[in-house]
Amino acid sequence: EKKPLYPPVVPSLSSSSEATKKYKKQLVRQKIASLESPKDKITALLQANQSSYVLYPIGRRYNIHIYQQWVTRTAVVKELPEAVTSTPVEEGFDQVKSQVMDLILQERYYMRRN
Repeated sequence: EKKPLYPPVVPSLSSSSEATKKYKKQLVRQKIASLESPKDKITALLQANQSSYVLYPIGRRYNIHIYQQWVTRTAVVKELPEAVTSTPVEEGFDQVKSQVMDLILQERYYMRRN
């Protein structure tokens, strides 16, 4: 079998053509396939699909808060819910502490199992 004299012709990574998109996907697949452990492969897959958005301030307008709430899917409440305010601090802390301890133990159990 003859080896080629020149490296293969690949599309430019800086263009936005269909060939470039296919080539970028191929590079990601090759990178993921070269990883050894399944945990690393899952992490790489999740990172490849991450997208982030940057919201730039639009300016000082009287109703900008409504737009920002809509974009970020948040709601502003004037006071805390009654379930939070009616619970004594010590009791609430004990509830949260027990839940956190349960979650840590559960995670350790599953991590050792897998």
